[in-house]
Amino acid sequence: MKIVNKEVFLNMPSGTLYSEFIPDDSFSGFNIKYDTIYRGDNKDYPIDWYYMELSDFDDCDDSNGRYKRIDNMINYGAEYPLLLDASSRDGMYEDNQMFAVYDKYDIIRLIDVLKGLISEESKDK
Repeated sequence: MKIVNKEVFLNMPSGTLYSEFIPDDSFSGFNIKYDTIYRGDNKDYPIDWYYMELSDFDDCDDSNGRYKRIDNMINYGAEYPLLLDASSRDGMYEDNQMFAVYDKYDIIRLIDVLKGLISEESKDK
């Protein structure tokens, strides 16, 4: 893992696994960076990017539906599957944002840990 600034991040390829670096020395959840968005046709001026959050369940049409699902999870133990086929645009335009970017070795180790969770879970059933 390495920490990069926004300029470096925007020039990274689609498929980059990252977390946003939060100034109090912590990180957001995992995200996958997709295409960079440029100002007009100017490939020298990246301004934003598309991404997929790897911890989102939302397939609601509006925020009211999302809040109802969150309420159902908290108060009634409802479960909703992860939504792993939708992308969003960042749109925050925070020039000072920093990012933790994971390399292929980090990803391989993460996959191994996740596979281990499945193995442990199957032992309990």
